[in-house]
Amino acid sequence: MRATTAILLLGTCFFVGIDCYPQESCSAYFASVKMEEVVKPFKSAAELAHHVLLITPSENWRHLVSGDVEFVLKCGSQQDAADLFAALRNTSLHLVDATIAEADQHFIRVRWDQPYRFDMPLTAYRFNFDIPLTAVPHPGEKVIIDGTYSSYSQEPFQINMTNASIHPVPPKPIIHPKQ
Repeated sequence: MRATTAILLLGTCFFVGIDCYPQESCSAYFASVKMEEVVKPFKSAAELAHHVLLITPSENWRHLVSGDVEFVLKCGSQQDAADLFAALRNTSLHLVDATIAEADQHFIRVRWDQPYRFDMPLTAYRFNFDIPLTAVPHPGEKVIIDGTYSSYSQEPFQINMTNASIHPVPPKPIIHPKQ
């Protein structure tokens, strides 16, 4: 069900060209195609976020991918964001290949770069550490990071995580071509 929801959300976002995040609208690339004939567009990003929650059973909200969580919390109505976060509070999140955007001894802010996401310069996830880090990662480094949903705010947009742990991404093995 999670994959179906993710595909629906991504497909809808692509064709609708939502401008919730600062990005160039997708509709500019498909000016020759009449979008009204292909997809009935949503009126707003909040309507799309609400639709995601409507088509996903509430017991599966905690299984939404982090990009969908960001979208609903940022672009959804206050009620939709509150309902989603009530389901997420105190659940864990595991991000692989997260990119460090900002870091110090007490917190790390990450971007989650995945090939199917739009170019969103969001750094919404802030992982707070109980014990100060001895080795602070540098911006741009790739890490594996875990944490527990703690709180969020829509303005400024931020998702706070507690009980954070961080691990370096293991290097990919070098494959030598056969001679």
